[in-house]
Amino acid sequence: RISGIYAITIQNRVVYIGKSTNLISRVTRHIRNALNGHKRPKYQILNSAICDGKFVNCVVIEECGEKELSEREEHYIIKFNPPLNTTKSNDVSSLTFKDLIDNLSNYDLVGTDTN
Repeated sequence: RISGIYAITIQNRVVYIGKSTNLISRVTRHIRNALNGHKRPKYQILNSAICDGKFVNCVVIEECGEKELSEREEHYIIKFNPPLNTTKSNDVSSLTFKDLIDNLSNYDLVGTDTN
């Protein structure tokens, strides 16, 4: 099992940051939920992106120990400001697929410089 931080991207733009103690299992669940049209807004948006032919990907950003997960996830959420992460100031339920795609260029590209 590998623990660490991952990003979900659409057209190589970071739209979600997550953490897991088992990256393969967690990423697989995200993909399955998106393909099955799970009712959560982020999965509805990811499903729409896939159906619209957008390139949706999951990328491991950093492997780290379990004790570091929350701190590192917070670091990357601040760095990338992904639209599908729920925060006090970000209500994902009001975001539509069209809004996300129209503003996709505003989100950071995932790349090798992730620190």
